[in-house]
Amino acid sequence: METDPDIAEPEIAHRLLHRRGNPALRLAETLCELMGDGLQRASYLTFMEKAMMTDQPNGLSIKRGVQRNQSGVNRRIDLRSIVLTTPLLEFLVHRHIRRTATESAPLSLQGFIKLLRDRYGLYIA
Repeated sequence: METDPDIAEPEIAHRLLHRRGNPALRLAETLCELMGDGLQRASYLTFMEKAMMTDQPNGLSIKRGVQRNQSGVNRRIDLRSIVLTTPLLEFLVHRHIRRTATESAPLSLQGFIKLLRDRYGLYIA
């Protein structure tokens, strides 16, 4: 295999074929190694933006550009923030009310904020 001219990375091909363990995991690790750090990071950021529906009307996050001064050099970077939009808050309220529909109890703002913290890990200042 090391002498085959058609194989660009013979050591990776050898690891893929001759290591023990889960073959799907071996394939995933090999593909990530061949992708390189830059492409992995870009793919991860793209996934996170799509999963959180960044800058979408019902999304969970927004992206904004800021300018930072590092060592006398101005750099423009994108920051992302979690945003609880009106549709998301309505969904969470209806989900809680539906879950406790057998009981007749009002939902106060403080109670809802405590519910968000306890059940979903969302801390609101």
